[in-house]
Amino acid sequence: MNVNKRTSINLSCLAFIIAVAYFFIPSLQVLSHGDDHYFTSALTNRGLLEYISMRYHTWSGRIPIEAIIALTINSELYWKIAIPVSFFSVAYAISRFAGFVNNGTITPLCLVSALMLLINQNVMSESGWWVTGSYFYLQPIAAGLLSLLIFKSSKSTGAFLKALSLFFIAIACFNEQFSVLVALPYPAMYVIFKKDYTRYNISYLLVVIISTAISLTAPGNSVRKSAEILTWMPDYVNFNIIDKTEIGLD
Repeated sequence: MNVNKRTSINLSCLAFIIAVAYFFIPSLQVLSHGDDHYFTSALTNRGLLEYISMRYHTWSGRIPIEAIIALTINSELYWKIAIPVSFFSVAYAISRFAGFVNNGTITPLCLVSALMLLINQNVMSESGWWVTGSYFYLQPIAAGLLSLLIFKSSKSTGAFLKALSLFFIAIACFNEQFSVLVALPYPAMYVIFKKDYTRYNISYLLVVIISTAISLTAPGNSVRKSAEILTWMPDYVNFNIIDKTEIGLD
């Protein structure tokens, strides 16, 4: 592919990215009710540590995510940048994991972005475009996937990026779904099957295990489970394994 053609493709892709950002960023807003309202006043009349301790014991083990949202949700600039950056970061990471060849264009990024925009809008609205939802899903998953990319190419990666990957995966693993389904199996299988027991790989795996354990063993998890079942799915106790599996896949 010649330089002019590559430039033309990249400019077209860049125009697509700008268009997506242009239409979505103005629509992002913190709601005056529900979870958005709760987190905007999370630090009212109490310090960060007191708030984190209360949440850990009564609702959630997602310690760093809870801290980040409490500290930044009142900064409109932060989440208006973080949400679109996280969205395109996820798309970039998926395109790399999918094995797209780097031909000097950002076409794979745009292709995956377009496919992500086709995800059921109820799902994207709650996990991506909803400000609070993005903190618990889109942002940590973006951090986790970027971290796994660094892990994947660690043999040719410098110390700074390796340190950054450890920081990112530590935060990402406090989203327990991502941790159990992606962040824990991937490095574990890589280390075991590749027999690549470098200090970095073992450190990475330990960070994943420790972060996941802290998140999953929080006393607030059982409190949240009971409250959420009562609110959203009171018949859950009568479901069999097939019913639960079907809901999970849905």
